[in-house]
Amino acid sequence: MALLAPASLCAPSCEGQGYDQGPDTITWTRSDEPRKQANRLRGPQNGGIVRYSVDLQHPMQGLPLRIGEVHYMQSGQSTNFERATLTLYANGFSVRLGEPQNGDGEAEELSIAWSPFSLVQACRLHSIKADLASPSLRLFKVSVFHHGSTHFFAVEGEDADLERTRWVADVSRALRLFTQSLFFPFSLSVEPVPGVIGTGTRILAGYLLKCEKQDVMLVYGELHAHQNSRAEFVLYEDESCANPLLPFGIEVETPVSEHVAVDCSCFTVDCQHFTARTSAEKALWLRAISNLKVKMRHVMENPTPEDLQAYRASISEYIRSLTPEEEDAPRQKPLLPKRRTERRPLMKAMGDCQSPQVTRTKSLENCDTATAINIPKRNPKGRKLTCLMGHELQLLSVGAGVGYCCKRCKAAIDDGAQLHRCNLCDYDLCLPCGTQAPAPHIVSLGE
Repeated sequence: MALLAPASLCAPSCEGQGYDQGPDTITWTRSDEPRKQANRLRGPQNGGIVRYSVDLQHPMQGLPLRIGEVHYMQSGQSTNFERATLTLYANGFSVRLGEPQNGDGEAEELSIAWSPFSLVQACRLHSIKADLASPSLRLFKVSVFHHGSTHFFAVEGEDADLERTRWVADVSRALRLFTQSLFFPFSLSVEPVPGVIGTGTRILAGYLLKCEKQDVMLVYGELHAHQNSRAEFVLYEDESCANPLLPFGIEVETPVSEHVAVDCSCFTVDCQHFTARTSAEKALWLRAISNLKVKMRHVMENPTPEDLQAYRASISEYIRSLTPEEEDAPRQKPLLPKRRTERRPLMKAMGDCQSPQVTRTKSLENCDTATAINIPKRNPKGRKLTCLMGHELQLLSVGAGVGYCCKRCKAAIDDGAQLHRCNLCDYDLCLPCGTQAPAPHIVSLGE
């Protein structure tokens, strides 16, 4: 029999309850000697971009981690709670609704596979009146926000609070192990890579998972110290930093946010969504970015080599405070199927376009990246317009509903207008900015 949920449940709010993971939480070892990292590269060196296929319909793997009776409602699909059996797996969960009547047929069953861009948290009904109407219910929600899929669960009884706490802890632990299975063992780094000049102003680097439409991409993120009121954040294929994928700048007004949930390691920088290996590493990335924005807000001078060493020492101290494990502990098999088997053009790696060929302008409704007109443009001084990584910009016409903005003046670029763009790096300049000054570049200690 269905349990009616109040209409106001559509927007539940977090109760602010956080649950510690206890001694079972896994974190990988961080080296106390970052300078040794260059001799211990353990990622996918020169193997191409690592992408994992993400699909809600992936089959469940392994034995159930937990099975229990709950009330269930899927957001946007129902306004009633139904009695159901919740089964938790290493890579997702299944919900078996009710029981078949008179022994005929089969009970409806729904399976949802994890994405690393998922979260779990305790929640409540939206109003005091709704809470009073269902005083025995204790709610929690599981959101696979990568796909916009949200699921509400409720438990009841004398031990409902404890039961909910256990469910939230078990789901968050499963999500953490799932996410960590997608990473290669690595050590967070603060030192530049020997021989790679572009890493000269690095203050923090490490692997991150980047959210794509249908994939998750394993990238090596590198945060630089501020230079001229801008801090560069560059993504590479791996920790050798030989193959840059996507650079973008962080400025005072650049939006940075995090997803608040139990042991959640997801955060967003300038509309790019990332997941760190642990929530502690997420906190480190956000703290480093926040400190840079404070310095830029107060228009502090560019850091000297001594300043850079002080920044690195402070971050290294935080890294050493993280709980280590044995560095050579066996790594769990990835709980998502890999999509990469060989190196592909970076343009295809960074978007869902099916062809990187240069063509005449066409509609962009079904393409992540703009399609270039094959006429290179130069500014009045004769210099080639380039992105941060030195790729020559192409003249584009913006399709309907794409929503581009200039990386320099931050102005929105209207549908149908032209712009200068690097498809590889997702870097755009409006026509006025493209004709006024040469494109910026990454500043390193060697310059």
